[in-house]
Amino acid sequence: YYFEKYASDGLGLFSNLRDIGYTRALIYENTGKYLLSVNLDDEQLLQDIHQFYSGRKGARYCDISVFHDEDIESCETIRTAEIEFFAQLREK
Repeated sequence: YYFEKYASDGLGLFSNLRDIGYTRALIYENTGKYLLSVNLDDEQLLQDIHQFYSGRKGARYCDISVFHDEDIESCETIRTAEIEFFAQLREK
């Protein structure tokens, strides 16, 4: 919504991030719930995410945490912790 509002290309941002060495992202619902991880070279999945959140006038969006190639280990550690945390919440 905000990219469209200000005539910016949200998908182009991922290309720029790839160009400077970012390779992974963790995607969260705007509620804070972990959704998924994605390789920034998976353009089809990024397009799907973009389309899913487009047209909702900011009522529903995702937060994205991107990781440089040098920080892949940290990304995987956080991903694993998020999966475990939210699995435990669902069990309660």
